[in-house]
Amino acid sequence: MSHPSAIAPYAQAAAVVKADGTILRAHGIQQVIPKGSGNYWIKVDSKVRLDRSVPVATPSPGAPWGSGALIEVLSAEGMIRVLIQTINGGNNAPFHLVVP
Repeated sequence: MSHPSAIAPYAQAAAVVKADGTILRAHGIQQVIPKGSGNYWIKVDSKVRLDRSVPVATPSPGAPWGSGALIEVLSAEGMIRVLIQTINGGNNAPFHLVVP
């Protein structure tokens, strides 16, 4: 999948992702797979050391008020799971992801 490159000199990986899972720009990210309401699976490049990193995701402008992001790192699969939620449950929403 081709997407615009992001400049992230101090991150192993980073991405700006639209609510539908489209990557606006990224570095070290292969693919974003939407898996249901507010549930995104992010495939990172093989050089990214998920086993030694602490990824951070943040809902970006356009996300419902009160949205929060939860992250699950799946090192063996080379994946990061991002859940965007509000008090009412999962919500498809744009977010930023950084993998230091």
